[in-house]
Amino acid sequence: MMNDLDESVGDFVDLLKAKGMWENSLVWVTTDNGGMTHFMDTFPASTSSNWPLRGGKASLFEGGVRALAWVMGGVVPPVARGTVHKGLLHAVDIVPTFAGRAGLPKLANWDGRDVWTQLVGATAPDPVREIPLNVYQEGTNFSAILRGEMKLIQGFWGLYDGYWTAGPEYDYFPGPENATVKLFNLTADPLEAHNLALLLPSLTAELTARLAWYGDVKNGYRPPQVNEPDPRAFPSLHNGTWAPFE
Repeated sequence: MMNDLDESVGDFVDLLKAKGMWENSLVWVTTDNGGMTHFMDTFPASTSSNWPLRGGKASLFEGGVRALAWVMGGVVPPVARGTVHKGLLHAVDIVPTFAGRAGLPKLANWDGRDVWTQLVGATAPDPVREIPLNVYQEGTNFSAILRGEMKLIQGFWGLYDGYWTAGPEYDYFPGPENATVKLFNLTADPLEAHNLALLLPSLTAELTARLAWYGDVKNGYRPPQVNEPDPRAFPSLHNGTWAPFE
């Protein structure tokens, strides 16, 4: 899969260059989640490792939600090429950042930010942001929120918790605890090994209330849709492509 991805991205870059478009292009490549680990012996478990981060795809630990991305193209200033930005960005920032490069105004209903200055090496610290990572059952279960370097997770994780190492041994280490409320300082503890919920009760209560706010229908919350394919979208009905049907 990684080989095919690498080849596909390379083909796309070659095409832009062949068309004389590379120097005027900005390309942003991102994953949507961490790798799925071997947390069970049947589907949907897999054999990825997000070591040394905790958990993986389908969890709200950093192994599941801390994603990698890169930007490239002639629009990227030479001074920024090959550098790394480790600040907090989100997928919703991609469209505003592209729009800013194209000279388009930011729309009022966009949640994201134009993060171009951070990407090209701004030395100022990132502004503190509050980002809901997932909201389920009014924010009481399988829910998480980030505020700056602090992260609150609500819900019991059962068997899908712990650390899966990289390398041929693929060892597993269980999580240090499995409390239903977890609070981590991701700057000091990116491995999420030290639950601060009982040590910082005021912040825990504040972020819990924010998850409840996001999970309130009065504030726009909608329950998750049923995650199963609809026959009306089948590729056989749409020239070989999964497609909208309404």
